[in-house]
Amino acid sequence: MMKRLAWPAAAVFSMMVGLSACGGSGDAAAPPVQVAPVATLQSVKLVDLGSLASQGSGVTEITPTRFVHSTKVADIPYQQVDVAIAAADFERMAALVESADLTRTLGENTGVYAPCRHLGYEITIVRNNIPYNFAIPGGQTCGLGASAAFNKLMGLYSELVVKYAPVTPR
Repeated sequence: MMKRLAWPAAAVFSMMVGLSACGGSGDAAAPPVQVAPVATLQSVKLVDLGSLASQGSGVTEITPTRFVHSTKVADIPYQQVDVAIAAADFERMAALVESADLTRTLGENTGVYAPCRHLGYEITIVRNNIPYNFAIPGGQTCGLGASAAFNKLMGLYSELVVKYAPVTPR
């Protein structure tokens, strides 16, 4: 009986040894793993529609290399700042866009309209050549009316404005 079972076992063993000599697990024949492209931020543009109190407005565009900020306030002459932005600051903006998933959550209506004198924002985020446009009404830019995503974006935006376009007294 042992002789009868020994022959198939020897055949299986020799096939395994033969296959392992041919290159092993067959990884070379496997198709390459497709990695999804990483979303890349190309620019953020914020149009500040102004406030009833200050009669001012502004436009800021942030790209990987430039920080351009233009403002007009009622009795102050038009001002523009066009400076190079630090790569680390743009990376912070890109990380915020990704971590807060701004292209999905920024335009969500909070359902609350806070008493606010601001007229709102128009925001365009460009990722992978796809523009995402948002219109944030004034009542959703203040207090409980503002979304967490909007507050995070405005926090970093304010920090960058102070750094790159500080207000200069007249």
